[in-house]
Amino acid sequence: MKTTKNLISKAGKCLLVFGILFSQLSFPLSVLADEISNEKEGNVTETTKIQQQTTDIISNETNEENNKTKNNEIEVTKEEVQTEEELPEAKEEEINFTVELESDACIIRNKLNTTITLKELKQVLENIVKVTDEDDNEIEETEILHSGDQVTILDENQTEVEYFLVIFGDYDDDGMITEEDQQILLNILKTNLTDEELTEILSFLDLNQDEKFNILDVTYPIFTENTWENQTEATDELENYLKASEETVYVGEEIEVNYIIEGFNIDTLAGIEGTLNYNKELLELTNIKVNGVEENILELDHDYFAYLLEDYNQDGVLITLTFKALAIGNPNVEIENIMASIGGAQAKIDFDKASTIFEIAEYGKGGDEEETKEENQIPQPTTPKTEQTKDSEPTTTTTTNLTPTPVATVKKVALSSDNYIKSLTIKGYKIDFDKNTYEYSINVKNSVSSLDLDIVLNSDLATYTVEGNQNFKVGENTVNIIVKAEDGSTKTYSIKVNKEKKEDNTEEEEQEESSSSKTVIIILIILVIIGLIYVIFKDDEEDNKESKK
Repeated sequence: MKTTKNLISKAGKCLLVFGILFSQLSFPLSVLADEISNEKEGNVTETTKIQQQTTDIISNETNEENNKTKNNEIEVTKEEVQTEEELPEAKEEEINFTVELESDACIIRNKLNTTITLKELKQVLENIVKVTDEDDNEIEETEILHSGDQVTILDENQTEVEYFLVIFGDYDDDGMITEEDQQILLNILKTNLTDEELTEILSFLDLNQDEKFNILDVTYPIFTENTWENQTEATDELENYLKASEETVYVGEEIEVNYIIEGFNIDTLAGIEGTLNYNKELLELTNIKVNGVEENILELDHDYFAYLLEDYNQDGVLITLTFKALAIGNPNVEIENIMASIGGAQAKIDFDKASTIFEIAEYGKGGDEEETKEENQIPQPTTPKTEQTKDSEPTTTTTTNLTPTPVATVKKVALSSDNYIKSLTIKGYKIDFDKNTYEYSINVKNSVSSLDLDIVLNSDLATYTVEGNQNFKVGENTVNIIVKAEDGSTKTYSIKVNKEKKEDNTEEEEQEESSSSKTVIIILIILVIIGLIYVIFKDDEEDNKESKK
């Protein structure tokens, strides 16, 4: 009987323990179940999105194929219904010009060295009523059109509207675009128009339609390639600098200053412009050579220049400036606002400014006479001179400074212009470094405040400084490495450092902490339950012992 009661008691206690176990585990288990459910729902949602996107792409591709098929069917239908009388109109394919109607202007873009007749224009504008010249005389269909003609067109409401005809790029009014028009455009560029004057005629000069007038317009592809589409990209990274032929020149002598562009790969220059600055009290500009050909020095009005280069692509001297030394000093020759054109596209050059400095010495005439003198020649004492005046005895004057004075020998040494980095590494990060690539980008963690750089220069005579490599802020930071060559020229390498936000890691840490807390709670609950079971069965054993006694 007692045994039965003990069994019932143990069963009841076990049920009680399991009830407590279930009640304690229900909360964490439900939380875990919700998380698993959410993960499944997230996966299903993501899968659904991907399936939907795939369906949309397939649907779009199908629609495009259907549209192409419909268009092909329409074209075939047009060809089928075309009558024999319409076949001669196939000449429309020979039309190589485009027409645009803008406000009161009828703008035509035509090929190089090609005229346009009224008959050809009517193939493009079928609603033309008439065309008259500047004297109001009506033009026949076979006559050539010129800028300034009046074109009368019927609009959608069948109303006559007049347009001013403009053959874009035709500046000598011969009805077509020629190389002579390019030269006229270059001369207009050199005129140094005021902003007000330029604004009035900019729409006729701005061939590339970038709202500016410069060497890029003068070298637009229409003058060389019969196209109004600028398909050229300036891919070469070019170096440019000024270099004087001598470090020292004497008053009265001439000195050459060369402007050099290097680094060509495939692209070729078509034109260049800039502004020349120098001290006119110390120097007189006597000659200019461009690409080896002498230029008219009078073209350098207002110190501004613009030249066509006939596809210059050699590594070497581009412009040679010859100066005459006027007075003692250290003149600086500078070219700024440099813009070079590659087929109408702006060339990539490392700096839009170049300069050089040299010395005009205080003694010596130089030239052939100077070359005959020996180095460190010692002057001979001067012979005393006599002065005689009327009705007086001859008087003898003594000379001073009879001590021999050595003439200093100036040793000319060419300074290095090498300002490249040979190798650049960043500890903990990988970059594909090339000395001709000047911009790089890396991503760093929020804890990073600076970069550990290892820099090796291409020349032992160059030096470098690093800017911006400290206290990185969240977002984009720039680290500049400025390399200075022996001759003073500089080159800058930039590293864009993108620092991540601190919150990016906080959510993951919170999730890890939450997961760890839940695990600890479950373990504690299980340990408590095991302890209760142990206590229950221990009490039963003690009761059995007492009952046996």
